[in-house]
Amino acid sequence: MKVATTIKETRELVKAWKKEGLSVGLVPTMGYLHEGHMTDLQNLPATLI
Repeated sequence: MKVATTIKETRELVKAWKKEGLSVGLVPTMGYLHEGHMTDLQNLPATLI
C-alpha cells in the first residue's frame, strides 16, 4: 500500500501506475483510518495492496 501526502505525489504515483496498466483505488480517510476503511482495503485484489 502506498500513502501519498501531497497532490503532486499522488499525481506522480497515479501516472506511473496507469503507465503500467494498473487501476487506482482511493480510500479517503480524512486523517483517520478506521475499521470501515480497513474493510474497503480488504476487498481489494491482493495484487493491489
